[in-house]
Amino acid sequence: MQVGPPSDRKGARWTATAVFAAGGLLIIWSSYIHFHLWQSLGYRHITTIGPLFLLQSIGGFLLGLVIIAARRVWAALLGAGFAVATMVGFFISVEHGLFGFKDTWSAPFAHDAFALELAIIGVCVIAGTLCLIGSASVAKDRHILAGVLSVAVLLILGGAILLATEGGGAAGPATASGSSSSSSSTSAASSVHITISNFMFQAMSVTVKPGATVTVTNKDSATHTLTATGGQFNTGDITQNQTKTFKAPMKPGTYSYICNIHQYMTGNIIVK
Repeated sequence: MQVGPPSDRKGARWTATAVFAAGGLLIIWSSYIHFHLWQSLGYRHITTIGPLFLLQSIGGFLLGLVIIAARRVWAALLGAGFAVATMVGFFISVEHGLFGFKDTWSAPFAHDAFALELAIIGVCVIAGTLCLIGSASVAKDRHILAGVLSVAVLLILGGAILLATEGGGAAGPATASGSSSSSSSTSAASSVHITISNFMFQAMSVTVKPGATVTVTNKDSATHTLTATGGQFNTGDITQNQTKTFKAPMKPGTYSYICNIHQYMTGNIIVK
């Protein structure tokens, strides 16, 4: 459909142009988040998912530029469809797993990205509707289009509220398909075994006695570490199917740790 911003009303034309620009920029923002996850937070090491994240970030960046330049109904539909596809992929990954990887709402930028996708859908619907309202062929259906605009505004507001209340990009690991998102031990043990699987420490929190033996096994194809944020212990690089051990600190307390390579992977060891 070649319908574009109204050409007979300058104010309406500029409004539609601004909305298209907003939609394109939101898609570029979403694409940057996916690129950041791929480049800096370890998603590039995930089989199949890694290349898909890179493809999504490149495709979204180009689509955002097309929407800004084209300012046509078909471009708005592409933008909304792109956001819907992204949300569907995330939902499938959270609920059932996707290509052997199961995501979680606690993953980095999950709430931010979801809010952005909602806003993208709303803005693109508004952009396309503004074009249609200015078309003489659909003038009789303007009351329907006004209703569509109202729904789009509600989507944007919902996305903005979610971004404000749940956003911030809080880092948290994804979970292995078919496994619990976290587990912990409350009784102090003389030895524990932590498994790294699907970019997650399992268990994320363990309670041990001073000087206890901590064994770490990496089941991922990517290399990981288990490193105390305060420097008290560090396994060094652990490759696939490799196991390393270290001694827990002698001083009681809670010791947070991360993977030095994928720093959104976190956990803690409680010594008591």
